[in-house]
Amino acid sequence: MFLNNAIYQYINKYLDTALIKKGTEIFRNRFVSRPEHDKANKIVSAIVKDINKVSVYYENPFTIKKIYCNCKLDHICEHIPAALYYLLSINDNLLTETSMNPHQKPSGGQQNVKGKIIPLKAEKPQPQQYLKDGPPNTFKKLPASTPTELNRILPYIKPTTGSYYYNAGYRFLITLNPTDELVFSLVNLYDYNFRRATIDDILESKEFVKVLFKKQDKDILFRCTACSGARAKLCEHQYAVLYEKINSEIIFSDAWKDRKALVAKFSSQLKLKPEKFEKLYKIVFENISPSYALTAKNYLNYDALKKQKEITSRFFQVGRNETDILAEHLKIKSKSLKANAFLWPEYSHEEDLPLLLEGTTPKGGGKLTAHIEAVNSPLYLNEEEEEMYRAMLSLQNEYGKQPNGGFPKYFLNFLKQHFHVLQGMIHYTVPQINFDERIVKKDLEQFRFSGEYADLLFDTEEDDDFYTVRIYARLGDNQIEYNLREFTVCPYFVVSDGVAYLYKSYEAALYYNGDNDESYFFTDKDEPAPLIEVLNEFARFFEVNYPAFVIPEIRKIEQPGKALYLKEGGNFIILEPRFILEDGQFFVLPAQGRMLSQNSDDLNPVFIEFDDEQADQFVNFLKAQHPVFEETYDKSRSFYIEVKELIKHAWFLQFFAACKEANISVFGQEQLTNFRFNTNAAKVAMNISSGIDWFDVKVDISFGDQKCS
Repeated sequence: MFLNNAIYQYINKYLDTALIKKGTEIFRNRFVSRPEHDKANKIVSAIVKDINKVSVYYENPFTIKKIYCNCKLDHICEHIPAALYYLLSINDNLLTETSMNPHQKPSGGQQNVKGKIIPLKAEKPQPQQYLKDGPPNTFKKLPASTPTELNRILPYIKPTTGSYYYNAGYRFLITLNPTDELVFSLVNLYDYNFRRATIDDILESKEFVKVLFKKQDKDILFRCTACSGARAKLCEHQYAVLYEKINSEIIFSDAWKDRKALVAKFSSQLKLKPEKFEKLYKIVFENISPSYALTAKNYLNYDALKKQKEITSRFFQVGRNETDILAEHLKIKSKSLKANAFLWPEYSHEEDLPLLLEGTTPKGGGKLTAHIEAVNSPLYLNEEEEEMYRAMLSLQNEYGKQPNGGFPKYFLNFLKQHFHVLQGMIHYTVPQINFDERIVKKDLEQFRFSGEYADLLFDTEEDDDFYTVRIYARLGDNQIEYNLREFTVCPYFVVSDGVAYLYKSYEAALYYNGDNDESYFFTDKDEPAPLIEVLNEFARFFEVNYPAFVIPEIRKIEQPGKALYLKEGGNFIILEPRFILEDGQFFVLPAQGRMLSQNSDDLNPVFIEFDDEQADQFVNFLKAQHPVFEETYDKSRSFYIEVKELIKHAWFLQFFAACKEANISVFGQEQLTNFRFNTNAAKVAMNISSGIDWFDVKVDISFGDQKCS
């Protein structure tokens, strides 16, 4: 929306991590609604948890003047970040235009004074002034005459115990019955019996709670069929109905004012007499406009009868011979095709590749259905898939069988680079592969690759005596306690409900595949330093919520020094790119997590990060210097080159000249024992002298400080 920049600035300036987390959870659970905008007074507002109104006063699209919340907390509350994240998620066209009194302060909340947030005192109206006409199961007067008025008083007549129904998979069947009552029937979408119920079943059964409305003179009366209780509060069913904005618009509209006129209109459209319409149809509301629904499910109108006749004719078709049957069989058979798939065992060595399967699949694709067997050659992969598979074999041949060859890290990076290819293929997993037995289809669990990653979160809680760190598994947007996980752990990804999530980092892969079965640990508050050291290690790679007294700092280095360090590896020279800090600390690229500063206070850690764009520029510079560098980096996230390629056509002289021009220092060449060379280009100086019948030519050649003649 138009305030996005101002909201981001406010969040970064005033809200801490713990508060943001609480607000985000409220927002994700959809407890924020009813966004409004007063253009004249420059106020945007939203309702949090049905009762807490957060008002944002802005000066322009880039500046927020102050923020109020009408809750009773004496500090910045979680309702503020919840409302701000909700406003960030919506478009301007979802804001309801309204008008507020800018001189009238909200009923409670906070305001900015000299950069601080202070509470405003609230006077909350007493709820007894609203509902006076009897308990919920008898008709009482609805204490409002418009949706806006209802919206204003709804927080004060909300059920004391809260409403379970409005956010728990319940929906409303809205009908207008023969006695002119507007009936809201609460239907549980997740209950199997309820899902099978017809409209008549719902209306006639007492198992379905109903909230009824009827008009009396200028008033609207309402009641609940299931509840009785205090007069001053709504029951949770009434509140669930009134909470939905579209419901209140229907209730206060004239759409159900004259039922006889609606019956006449709809029966005329269907070419039925009104009395027949009443037996076959119910008047329903799927939105603010009334419609009709057939409740006699066995009733067939003219068009339905024509369709039924065609179905019946085909069913009783005669004269089919064996040739027809064979033709139909062959037609079905032609719909199946051969395909390849990957089989990923749960328990395998990290250097093992997925097993290549072959089998038949329906013509439209989907999964292997028959004749499944392991094969060595991918006959049915497309060109891009086969290229990936060949590259996979090449990577394994180069690194898979070498001790400490780094294959798992390289292979995880390889899978990320080929993410889009993996998403188009068929994948299965099994606990383990027994090569002596035939692959059985029922043992295969099919999955697909998600576009999201598996990661971790470490959250800290405290009481009077202890700090407790809870560990959560993160699969995309889903977050669960680590030991309550219900997913399959594989060397390179997690499979949950048929969806695979590649590990976000190699460190996440190590943690998931390690012996980590507990979802929490706790320690004594009297000795916090060891805990902070542990959290610092986790924080290099994962999100960590520290105890309240710890204030971690993220320091970004905008203009680091750039250097290359040379190392020997057999017949290869390895180039290690680094960012260098002023105090001598260095950061090896590509980055493996954050770097903990050596100069930071252990209890208030300082993590160093570099600008991603600068790192990409450094890496791309090196990849552009030689074709082999792009290949080695994509394969192993490192740069190395054979010595014969290094010295071919004196390429190394061009390379080091390019590094010098790009302000990249080169170190380590003096440590090379087998391949010593001077990186300076040759400079030639000639001096010619002559006599009567002779010439004397003196030639001096220098390579930097080294000279020869």
